[in-house]
Amino acid sequence: MPQEQENLNIKYIALPTAREFHASPAFVRGVMGPLGSGKSAMCTWEMFERCREQVVHRGIRKSRWAIIRSTYPELKMTTLNTFLDWIPELSVPGYSLHLNRQPPMNAILRMKLEDGTTVEAEFIFLALDTEDDVKKLKSLELTGCWINEATEIQFSILKMARGRVRRFPGKRDGGYNWSGVIMDSNPCEEGEDSWWYKLAEIEKPENYAFWKQPPALLRIPKKNPRDPHEPQMYCPNTGQGAFPAAENVCNHTAGFSYWMDLCAGSGEDWINVFILGEYGSVIEGKPVYPEYYDAIHMARDEKGKVCNLDIMRGLPLILCLDFGLTPCCAFLQQTPNGVLRLIDELISHDMGIRQFARDILKPHLSNYYYNMSRIMIGDPAGTQRAQASDEVSCMQELANAGLPTEMARTNLFLPRREAVAGFLTRLVNGKPGFQIAGKCTVAREGFKGKYQYRKMRTTAGNAYSPEPLKNHPWSDIQDAIQYGAMHAEGGAISGKAAPGAPSAGRSRRVIQGSSAGWD
Repeated sequence: MPQEQENLNIKYIALPTAREFHASPAFVRGVMGPLGSGKSAMCTWEMFERCREQVVHRGIRKSRWAIIRSTYPELKMTTLNTFLDWIPELSVPGYSLHLNRQPPMNAILRMKLEDGTTVEAEFIFLALDTEDDVKKLKSLELTGCWINEATEIQFSILKMARGRVRRFPGKRDGGYNWSGVIMDSNPCEEGEDSWWYKLAEIEKPENYAFWKQPPALLRIPKKNPRDPHEPQMYCPNTGQGAFPAAENVCNHTAGFSYWMDLCAGSGEDWINVFILGEYGSVIEGKPVYPEYYDAIHMARDEKGKVCNLDIMRGLPLILCLDFGLTPCCAFLQQTPNGVLRLIDELISHDMGIRQFARDILKPHLSNYYYNMSRIMIGDPAGTQRAQASDEVSCMQELANAGLPTEMARTNLFLPRREAVAGFLTRLVNGKPGFQIAGKCTVAREGFKGKYQYRKMRTTAGNAYSPEPLKNHPWSDIQDAIQYGAMHAEGGAISGKAAPGAPSAGRSRRVIQGSSAGWD
């Protein structure tokens, strides 16, 4: 495919990532990058060039494309405008594009090529923001599909799109030269909950290809990396450091100032995603723990990579449970000098405490924490019958399973939050008083901002809810951690506790069950 193309006074120059993207024959291709990096233009030109390269049948190169965005306003105001920037709506000798702007929008392109053949291509614009909208795709037979801002749609839409391409033109009309799905997006969240991340970084299916464009700006190293109050500064990514140079700078009138000016007033999370092009999420609410600093509190190895924490088998586990219909458990240990360590987490979905204890918690303890003493702390609401069944409370269910559990001393939010904040702001021998293992991904996301106060609109302007948003699973695991932090804030725990027994020096109500210990 040409690196530089002039057509109808439009000049397209493929940037480094675009050159690889255009040259790839992969069935599914995705490109992720910062704002203003030329991703949409890349995908539009890819469709235009593929139209010109389709198989000739009776002098015609036919193709049909679906262009998908999550909502109709975004499709009309953003995606369509980019499309028309590169494939203009006009009629001149040898070229015409006729656009129907009424839903369902579509455009018909006819264009004479130098070899005497004619391109005939149809572009169908679809807004698909829910799984119910998948049915809009079911009747289409397509050559290709472009999904704009792909991480905003459901994975089911991509799955359906894959099944609708490679169907036009049919074999009797000559077939196609290439058929598949192309996608672009700003960075998405990191982890298996994101289908883009899962495909691009974990599963990496055969005949799929993904690209990450270079960051627009680079971080300037802080003078004191452990000071959370020192502001983060940025500089243009001119290609002098570890990254290739930023792309599409030449197409911005303001140059690098386009991105530098966007930093003003933007949170670090927003900059990380939309300007540095990193996986992550942007938090709209107010984080419950502004004291948390990922570079300090996350466990990291000598190379600075996130890692797990070693299990200290001579110290008891502090197992902290939150109940309801989505039980979870935080695994804590406190060192003799008072550092609180979150070493593991268990998250459930749509199950009661009996099933959670039987099928998840007890097998996990047997497999990874065998012969270790434990202290179990639970949500005080677990003594209520409604959280388990009409007859047995959550605490009683745990006791019957051989897991006698103490009630946390209070369920009031403020003392729970302050207990955790106290460890987050503590230094022990120059090291953080709270550490999180790399496997605790849900807890980490919560600390980074998904555990948040809900933003509210009032007559006086924006305000925030007095207590955090209940948003499973982030709020549930944070509740569990808080129960453990309240238990531990009285001082360091050393030595061994009896399996399942309350820690020494604390007077708590423990629900005794009918089953013997199972360790």
